Amino acid sequence: MLTCKSTVNKAYFFGDLLNQQFKSEGRQTIGVKEQVILVLDHSAMPAVMIETGFINNPVDEEYLMSDAGRDEIVKVTVNALKQYKDKITVK
Repeated sequence: MLTCKSTVNKAYFFGDLLNQQFKSEGRQTIGVKEQVILVLDHSAMPAVMIETGFINNPVDEEYLMSDAGRDEIVKVTVNALKQYKDKITVK
């Protein structure tokens, strides 16, 4: 069970789970960055922004535009959400 109390710690924990999932699929990552983002700043719950690639990078653009890339992004996100839920749920 997750023991961190703050929403920032929970968001970082979820971000780390996402990052691990992307790495397990062979995607390069730049890691989890903690910074103030206006749309997430006043959230009353853990919140993350997922950057799955950069459209100005031709390789990333191809990945983002492909069915396989989008399917992988969804699979990774769902897997990380399941892991997060399993770790924070009191049993």
